[in-house]
Amino acid sequence: MKFDIKKTFSQKMLKTVAIYAAIFLVIAIVGLIILWNYMDAYEKSQPKNVIDSYIFNLDDAHIKRLSADYMQAVNHDVQSDDDCLAIFRASISSGVTYARNMSECTEDKMVYMLMCDGNTMGKVVLTANGTGAFGLSQWQVSEESLDFSYLLNEGETLEVPDTYKVYANGRLLGRNSIVQRDTPITVLKDFYADYDTLPYMMTYQVGPYFGDVEITITDAEGNSVTPEQASDPAFILDNCSNSEKDTLDNLVSGFIDSYVRFTTNADEKLDENYADVLTYIVPESDLAQRMADALNGLKWNKNQDAEVLSKTAHYRTRLAGGLYLYDVSYEVKVTHQGVTTTTVENVRFLLSQTVDGLKVERMLNY
Repeated sequence: MKFDIKKTFSQKMLKTVAIYAAIFLVIAIVGLIILWNYMDAYEKSQPKNVIDSYIFNLDDAHIKRLSADYMQAVNHDVQSDDDCLAIFRASISSGVTYARNMSECTEDKMVYMLMCDGNTMGKVVLTANGTGAFGLSQWQVSEESLDFSYLLNEGETLEVPDTYKVYANGRLLGRNSIVQRDTPITVLKDFYADYDTLPYMMTYQVGPYFGDVEITITDAEGNSVTPEQASDPAFILDNCSNSEKDTLDNLVSGFIDSYVRFTTNADEKLDENYADVLTYIVPESDLAQRMADALNGLKWNKNQDAEVLSKTAHYRTRLAGGLYLYDVSYEVKVTHQGVTTTTVENVRFLLSQTVDGLKVERMLNY
């Protein structure tokens, strides 16, 4: 009988302990849940976590929306919006950091400056929007801006002949990049009034753009040239082939020799010299008339001993419409009545095609 009583008491005791243990376990679990929720709410209530989340979720759509004004500011002949976006994304690939701007922060406002590679690239403002669980503040993004101006390059201006082409990263620049047309080439200024096929210079504005851009230039034949060459008259005007240069050199050299003999009345063979010089000149041109006008005056000149000592071609230019420009200096020694003088003449010739081949149409001393 005693044994049965002890057994009953033991079972009741075990049940009681189990109940209390279960109660304490539930309390512990609930406590842990409350603690976990509090810790989670606390973490979420920290401004640092909000700004970290903002940077982590800084995707392309977000960047494009906040950078629309910057994208519109670039020369779209040079870069598209997608090009700009790719550059922005690449620029922050190394990571975005932030720093709190304490001078603007208050109890319910936090201001963070975003930075990339030491450059300030944006600003994010967080404001406390009421309280959430456990009475903790809830922080939300109330203001945001991105500034990629540190990547902006204002670009450069390029002056090239109107027959040249300018490319930026392989993209041909069009009329939106041309800021000045029809600028006369200085050495041709005396010919523009009479010839409408002469080349002009054009000025391109390559930029503004973001990052780096490779600028390439090609001449009328598609040959690559540098920006320095494209703006150098001595280069752009020396565009003839070797065979063209040989033809021009022979023609101009013969003309200069004939012209010197004619104007000095060499060997007192004026009519013969006149006939010879005309073989190099476009018939009925202004230059032919100049030679005819000089003929009568030269009849009074005594024979002069003249010798062309040297000829130096500066450039030979193939122009549109079958025209050629030839710039040359020549040194001539003239002896008259025992007096010898040596002079250097700088001349530009304009040559054109006739039924009898290439001839001199204009002659300009400078």
